[in-house]
Amino acid sequence: MAWTASLASIIATGLGLLNKSSTKARENDHYCNHDKSKEVGSAPIQNLKVQTGMPNGLGGGLPFPFFPPSGDGFLPDSFINSLPYDQLYHGPNQARYCEQPVFVKDYFRNLTNQFPTNDDEQNCGYVALAMLLSYYDAYWNSSFVEEKYEVAGKAHLDSLSDADFISPGVKDLNLDVWGFLPNHLTEPTKPCESDFENDDQYQQAVTDYWNEMYIVYDNYLERMVTQENINQFLMSYLYKIALEKGELAYHTDSIPTIDMNGLRVIATKYFQNSEHLNGKVSFKSFTIFDDNGYSFYPTVVEKQHAMRLDVIKKLKKGQPVILDIVLHGEDEETPGGGHAVLAYEYDEQNDIIYGHTGYKLQGNSRVNLDVLALELNGYAYIEVSESLRYSPNNKKFEVGGIAYDTLSLSSHVHGFEGGVSYSSDSMHAVQCPCGETKYAFHTMQRVSNRYVKCKVCGHYKEDYDPDWRPNPYGL
Repeated sequence: MAWTASLASIIATGLGLLNKSSTKARENDHYCNHDKSKEVGSAPIQNLKVQTGMPNGLGGGLPFPFFPPSGDGFLPDSFINSLPYDQLYHGPNQARYCEQPVFVKDYFRNLTNQFPTNDDEQNCGYVALAMLLSYYDAYWNSSFVEEKYEVAGKAHLDSLSDADFISPGVKDLNLDVWGFLPNHLTEPTKPCESDFENDDQYQQAVTDYWNEMYIVYDNYLERMVTQENINQFLMSYLYKIALEKGELAYHTDSIPTIDMNGLRVIATKYFQNSEHLNGKVSFKSFTIFDDNGYSFYPTVVEKQHAMRLDVIKKLKKGQPVILDIVLHGEDEETPGGGHAVLAYEYDEQNDIIYGHTGYKLQGNSRVNLDVLALELNGYAYIEVSESLRYSPNNKKFEVGGIAYDTLSLSSHVHGFEGGVSYSSDSMHAVQCPCGETKYAFHTMQRVSNRYVKCKVCGHYKEDYDPDWRPNPYGL
């Protein structure tokens, strides 16, 4: 009777703790509140089970009683804090990459000057790539951009909650394109719209125009890749890669316009050239013209609509995306020139995509891209593998003379991806890059008649079942 009374007291205490800590789960299960004083919410009380170990006989070793996981799958802090020291994870931080849906907006909105110039250069794709690289360098890993390309100093904040600052970025080598030839030719119009007497005159005018264009851009490109101290600028390095890979070529293709597939070629080589990024970072690109998932849709309008929905999914997670758009022409319905922009925010209430135009004009770091663009023809993004860890001491911000990294800012949102296997046969650790650690039970699946394996963290546990046979259909 005394044992029963003691058990009832333990259960009552546990129920009280669970009730006290219950909070509403956030809409996205990958994120939890940055306020570390708030306890993770619990599962409904009626689901409480008093038992040792895990259900289905695939765990074991946890002390009695067992509290169920919370609504986001994590075990309540009250339960974890009651466990002995040796049953918890004490190894290095192995957090996987996670998006930052708040900081990404602050970063690009405040990226107003420290990125390469796009004016007469016609290099919007390269500028968008440079801005994307600088974001991942500031947030996740300092290997994305070599220090020699970065603007010296740290971004000043009045406080850790200050959302208005000059975003850290890369140095700009702004060389004048047309300076040595101020009185250049203008692009000729078609004979029916001009004073040309015949088609031969028009064709000659087109030839003269493009010959002059190549002379100008050959000169610009040559200066960008050979000038003294050129190895201090990211744009020069990207141009060199483009020349090496055939995306730029003197006199035939020296104007640095580029499509999404060409940008993928350059980005891929950029990552391959990095000792720390090679094999750990990839650049994905899609266009409505490629034979990919969008070829399923019968019309261009349907392809563009499906592509926009895919872009929105990434933006809602906090993942920045380069968009290949067509600008409006002389009127709202006439296509103008192509342009690459950086999308980083989605306003779900008003169904608006916001982004950075790549121009250093006031107000161009946050614009309504749905108004700016007549068409969406492609998009690209960077994918970071779980093997590329967060860079410690990547402190690009300062408050009152003290340096901080992005994880210290109030905009930081915990990201718990995957799980970390350790000695426990019952549970694994789930870590945020900032060091916050949660715990969850293994999700075991049988892989042989002797072993089961956690689908989340990969932890193996011996659990013999002589009658088990693999499903011949892989189910």
